Amino acid sequence: MTAMPATPAKIPPARFCMEVNAAPCVVVLFGATGDLASRKLLPALYQLHALSLLHATSRIVGCGRTALDDAAFRARVAQTLPIDAPASARDAFLDRLGYVQFDDAEPASFVRLAACLDDLDRLETPAPFSRLYYLAVPTAAMQPLVDRLAEAGLLAEPAPDSPHRHLLIEKPFGSDARSAEVLDAFLKRHAREHQIFRIDHYLGK
Repeated sequence: MTAMPATPAKIPPARFCMEVNAAPCVVVLFGATGDLASRKLLPALYQLHALSLLHATSRIVGCGRTALDDAAFRARVAQTLPIDAPASARDAFLDRLGYVQFDDAEPASFVRLAACLDDLDRLETPAPFSRLYYLAVPTAAMQPLVDRLAEAGLLAEPAPDSPHRHLLIEKPFGSDARSAEVLDAFLKRHAREHQIFRIDHYLGK
């Protein structure tokens, strides 16, 4: 992944609250080649980019089992973007993207991911990026993945002023109250409350 080009032209974010300026961040998207990412998440990240709601240096690292390099992943993501997206905004967004072929049962995958993130940190000065680990994976895969992220040291915030390491849990948060409590207790063994973001599409239904 290379240095970012100039910030794309701004689109007035009239419908957005902008109380906090965006900070440099790497979004690590697990399940990046899946249906949820293709239909919803990557187009939504593009919209944040187009509205200048992502920091100019922020990056997106897709993780999936499909064998792709950065260029092939970008070509795949390009097919998910709005057909009327301005070429300059689309190309600048695609330049943010990288890819790590990833199998959460394979320790070498975590080594590759850590190396990729360390490389990105060297591009961002004076401080490393914060990281958002977005778990767009089947419910059964969440706990093993979080276990191994923690074992690899990828969730650690060693000091109060360290860059943030956030977990975003996507999908139904358990199947009932008891399973949700079990999942919540598990997450808190590996991360502090401020590190955990939860999304459950069914709470409003």
